[in-house]
Amino acid sequence: MLAQRHEANLPRGQHGHLLSEAMDPANQFAYDVEGPVVDWVDAKLDEVQERYKKANPNANTRAMHWTVKKRD
Repeated sequence: MLAQRHEANLPRGQHGHLLSEAMDPANQFAYDVEGPVVDWVDAKLDEVQERYKKANPNANTRAMHWTVKKRD
């Protein structure tokens, strides 16, 4: 269990891979990339937030939380 916790706490890049592996010169040609794929929830959220910011330029949007619900 301790080893699992240690592994979970190791630094990772935004891609999710361990930085110790991702930055190792031995792995320079070890990775393939698939995609891009679209996160449709994030895309819709960005669209709505941008529209809100344009309509309310003085609003403190950093303090706002947004909920996204999937339509039936």
